[in-house]
Formats: sequence, structure tokens, C-alpha cells
Amino acid sequence: MKDDIKIFSTNTDCTEVKLALQQSLQKSIQALQSNPKNNIVKEKTDCTANYTVKSTLANLGKITNYHYKKAIQKRKEDEVQWREIKVLKKLRMTYSISDYKDFFNAYCRASSFERRDVIDNLFKKLGL
Repeated sequence: MKDDIKIFSTNTDCTEVKLALQQSLQKSIQALQSNPKNNIVKEKTDCTANYTVKSTLANLGKITNYHYKKAIQKRKEDEVQWREIKVLKKLRMTYSISDYKDFFNAYCRASSFERRDVIDNLFKKLGL
């Protein structure tokens, strides 16, 4: 935890950045609309501007989230293990206790190549 880089120290810092982004986007939209050459595309600009503001703020919230960054980092470090955890978690929720126990025991006895093949097939079938 010590070595992690914090982008924002508090939620108020994050809120201030979001507010500043929103204000700058509104100013640029107004500048576009005030130009007489852009009167033709005024309605289109309004629609895309609202979408741009919302998507920019949503992405800012997502990429500054500590848990999201850790999840992305784990996936980049070892994608095979990430897939295995995801598939086994999904199976744990769908199978009964005894069925999951039988599957997991057979899975542990299999070779690493068979495990990888099973995980890849289940990942596709479960739509993960």
C-alpha cells in the first residue's frame, strides 16, 4: 500500500477535477455554438456534448478508482490465473456444493495442460 501512487488524496479533490472538466467542456460547447459557421450542426453538437461530458466523467471516476486499477494490474500480471479465478468463482455460484467439490477434485488431479484447456473452454461457454 505504501508504494501505490495516489492520484487524489480525498474525494473532494476528485470532485473538484470533475467539476473543472465539466466547466471546460461547457465553455468549449458554447464557443462552438457561438460561431456562425457551426449553426448547422448545433443540434448534433448538443447531443454529442452531453454524451462527451457524461462519458468523460464516468471514465474519470473509473480510472481513479483504487480497486479498478488493482484488478487491471492483476489481469495484466497473470491472465491465466485471472481467468481461472473468474471461471471457478462462476462455477462455485452455479453448482451445488457436492458437484463443485467433485469438479474441483477432478480439476486438481488433472495435468496443467488439461486444466488450461478446461478453463479456456469454460471461459468461452460461460461467456466471461
